[in-house]
Amino acid sequence: MFNLGNYKDVLSSINEIKKALKVSDKQIADWIWDLFSGTEIQYSPSQQELDARTVNDVGSFIENITALLFGVEVSRNLACLIIHPMMLDLIRHNSLSWQDALTGMASMPMASENAVAASRGLRIAYKKYLSLGYRSYSYDYAKNEVLDVTQPEVLCLATKEHEIVNNWLKYIPSADRKLSKKVPTETAIGAICVAIDRWYAIKIQENFKRQE
Repeated sequence: MFNLGNYKDVLSSINEIKKALKVSDKQIADWIWDLFSGTEIQYSPSQQELDARTVNDVGSFIENITALLFGVEVSRNLACLIIHPMMLDLIRHNSLSWQDALTGMASMPMASENAVAASRGLRIAYKKYLSLGYRSYSYDYAKNEVLDVTQPEVLCLATKEHEIVNNWLKYIPSADRKLSKKVPTETAIGAICVAIDRWYAIKIQENFKRQE
């Protein structure tokens, strides 16, 4: 049985699957995205010859990690709706490994220490910059469940979110041309709007102008 107790367990399980099924990081990311998109996992003929228990355990793990990335973690940090598809895009384009995604300096934000409390601190801090309807929502978190934005864990979370977005902007939207190190805000928003249509079939009317 593959374990999802914490992100180190997730990485260990992924490595076991790679060894047992002789698959790459990309293949596992493809399975997660396919399942999220409503497509059944497709095994190769050699993989289908594995014992039924192993195949069943792998399928269950992919289902559980998909629910973790797009359900549990999204409920903890809404930014995961954007961050996790970006992370999977990078892995599927061989620009990021699961090892680095789960344990490295550019690892997924929710693998950070005190990530939930840090994400709540960021959500409250960002609130004043959002739409009127979103600003009117009240967050009734207990004080011990929220970290102030000055705390290092909050800075770590925000930095990791930035790194994922920055790496994605460099490699994914322009496969035939690398973007410069400094990506204009308008370019970043435009690329993300296009990606949201690809990920979720939601068309966003881009109406962004830089404030002078």
